[in-house]
Amino acid sequence: MNATPVPYVALALQTACHTVNRCAESASARAAMLASLERVARQIAASRAFIGPALRLVVLPEYFLPGYPLGESLPGWAEKAALAPDGAEYRRMGEIARELGLYISGNAYETDPHFPGIYFQASFLFDDQGRLVLRYRRLVSLFAPTPHDLLDRYLEVSAPTRSSRWRTRRWGDSPASPRRKSSIPRSHGPWPCAAPRCCYTHRAKWRARA
Repeated sequence: MNATPVPYVALALQTACHTVNRCAESASARAAMLASLERVARQIAASRAFIGPALRLVVLPEYFLPGYPLGESLPGWAEKAALAPDGAEYRRMGEIARELGLYISGNAYETDPHFPGIYFQASFLFDDQGRLVLRYRRLVSLFAPTPHDLLDRYLEVSAPTRSSRWRTRRWGDSPASPRRKSSIPRSHGPWPCAAPRCCYTHRAKWRARA
């Protein structure tokens, strides 16, 4: 028997972004981001007090913690401003979601231990128990690495038993291709997400076809 959907309120929280570009080292940047999280936590709590218990989802702005790089090198920004998947910033966001009993979504630069020295642009969702239930890494970016740029290795570490089945055709692999082969590989296959274990939206399809 299907449960009746319960209406809820979602809030797109507009908040100031205290960027970390002027921070001289990683430690001060991390401290600034954690301070920003405490400020955001107070704003979320105030919003819920005003809106009421119908508020169930809070969506934070893009780059709400560090801002975006302004001339910093790729490794430099990864070290200073990108969040580790098991780092203090993500842990604190999970705690805030659990303490307030809300779903919290946002966007961040994120590192991956399999790819040192670079970062990915990621969107995330914490449930009201503080669990990270969704992570999506941007697949097309003009200024940052993406899973497509590291496709073979990315598939090996994200779906090791299926990697050979997910090697997709590159630009220019076909004689009839109108493009020249790029030095940066991009997916040209039927899947909108090149890393099914990274993108929950397409995980069900991946499992159904496995």
